[in-house]
Amino acid sequence: LFHKQLLEADLVCITKSDMHPKPPELGVAHVRQISARNGQGIAAWLDEVLAGELSAKKDVLDIDYERYAQAEAALAWLNFHATFEPRSALSPAMLLGPWLDGIDHSLSKEGIQIVHLKAVAEASTGYVKAAMCANGQEPIVEGALDASPSPRHEFTLNLRALGNPETITAIVERVLEQPDGQFTKRTMRCFRPAAPQPEHRVLREEIASRS
Repeated sequence: LFHKQLLEADLVCITKSDMHPKPPELGVAHVRQISARNGQGIAAWLDEVLAGELSAKKDVLDIDYERYAQAEAALAWLNFHATFEPRSALSPAMLLGPWLDGIDHSLSKEGIQIVHLKAVAEASTGYVKAAMCANGQEPIVEGALDASPSPRHEFTLNLRALGNPETITAIVERVLEQPDGQFTKRTMRCFRPAAPQPEHRVLREEIASRS
């Protein structure tokens, strides 16, 4: 899945270049490095895209859609959002930290691999955002770590993991159960991407006849 997406792209941008200045060898052309943190490469990337000078790929990829669907189906997507009201006021950092640790530990215990986990706790006193791309990884954290305690938080969790959606949902539900507070306006959805069903496949013969 990842390999086909690289081949299909007209331009590949590798983010977090401030943390990883040496890009991996991808075997494709038109690779750019950018960083949202320090702005490296952002202006040049936007100029390149907005100039409209990138040539769209004319090659038709040979895609086994059954195998492609299996690759996508291995990944569960969980999206959660709620308002949380602790019994005693908590800072965003004190709220987010234990939840993140609990989800990481519980998924690891079940042998479920984290592909990308991002969580945000936002209050009137400030916000904290944390992200990780592997089990046991030290989260990348930003925001107001010293924000004051608050009686109300908006909490958002986005998780991509290699596992069964039902199992992942049960794990997250268990970790988020809080006897010292309550959730309101709570929404959670966990699913596997549906198999791609292209309405029209461009055949190589069609491209040749248009050339």
